[in-house]
Amino acid sequence: MLSNKNIIKNPFLILVVTALLIRIVFGIIMYSNNGTSKFVDDWDYISYANNILSQGIWVPDISKLYSNSHLVCPGFPLILASLFYIFGEHYLVVILFNALLSTIVVILIFFLGQEIFNRRIGMSAAVLATFYILFFKYIPTVTKEVLILFFFLLTVLLVIKETKRSQITKWSLFPIISYAFFIHVDERYFSYFPIFILSFIFLDNFSYKNGIKKASLFFFIVCMLMVPWLIRNYIVYDNRVVILTENTSRFTDKILGYDPLLSYYGKKKKKYAQFKWDESWIDDILSGKEIPGLKGKRLRRLKPGLQKGYIPHKFNTFEKLKSNFIELWKPVQLKAGYKGSGFHFNDGPWSLKHNMTVGLSYGLLLPFFLLGSFFLIFRYRNKYGVFLLVIISIHTLIHILISGKERYRIPIDPFIILIALYGIDHLYLQFKSKCLMKVT
Repeated sequence: MLSNKNIIKNPFLILVVTALLIRIVFGIIMYSNNGTSKFVDDWDYISYANNILSQGIWVPDISKLYSNSHLVCPGFPLILASLFYIFGEHYLVVILFNALLSTIVVILIFFLGQEIFNRRIGMSAAVLATFYILFFKYIPTVTKEVLILFFFLLTVLLVIKETKRSQITKWSLFPIISYAFFIHVDERYFSYFPIFILSFIFLDNFSYKNGIKKASLFFFIVCMLMVPWLIRNYIVYDNRVVILTENTSRFTDKILGYDPLLSYYGKKKKKYAQFKWDESWIDDILSGKEIPGLKGKRLRRLKPGLQKGYIPHKFNTFEKLKSNFIELWKPVQLKAGYKGSGFHFNDGPWSLKHNMTVGLSYGLLLPFFLLGSFFLIFRYRNKYGVFLLVIISIHTLIHILISGKERYRIPIDPFIILIALYGIDHLYLQFKSKCLMKVT
């Protein structure tokens, strides 16, 4: 057992306790100030969790769900329902759960940095992660953001550790279970399935044959663990194959030959296709006059921009991809403008606090991330570091094709931090080496 004296002398333990306290205090203060007033997507998860408790785990009647809850993956609502069942529907319990998960993220970053690079980089990344605002920004919400960050890191770490084992063991199940639950938390990460399969083959430290065995096991068990929800969806969606959620139908319906108008996104796409922007509406919108086909979310996103004199236009493909890329990667926001398809107004600069906290952390790391990437690819060729770069690239591609937002980048921020610190570490070692050469 550790004595009190040893605990005080253990810097990593002190760091973990500090991270936990910061997150608990932040979560409680923000929730005390705002309550549920800032809950938006949260109500979809809360509704789903309550329906799990009332209907059962499969939630057969999706008509009873709130708003867009039917588009939600079951992973987070299952955890939420468990917390509600044990503690009652107390959101402070969820916030404390998020604080604990966010603290474990700091621990995972340390171990990932140590596994790929060295203990010094792992510890430096953990220190930075302790105070990195985006890692605990979503603690006082009832959303899956913290859970995504946790499972992404855990899965990557477990996959890397598995590639360093000489044979399949009971530990080989851990990355499989982690990833299987992860995609039931957020269906977007199913797109990483082939990436993880290939990683077992190309990253294996012993042989391609060994890697193929592990990749085959990963593929087979993950697919098997997806079957129960696939059956549930087949029943709920009237004999249609729906992988995880209807969010995936925009891709699978084309492959499977379904009528697109049977799915939520098919109907939505038709609705958006019928929308034709007309500048003659501007005066009517500003005066509050109702325009057929222009209401709800679309109107709420347009009106602030029109009030400030910004005239929208439909973005072409290049403009949309560029907009999504900037929204995903930008370290600061200094001006207003339209984003996405060209009709979603970005209502001006982030607050000074937001620009300062993100700009002086993530923003300052970006040049060193590019330097670290150069070292990884062209100088030292660390295969696990390159694996992180592949994940970052895939993540970026997915979100510039679909939608780019700051919160969508947060799951890859740990990898950006690690690679940036790797770049800084090499600069420091080179500088130190030159100084020693001058002395000698």
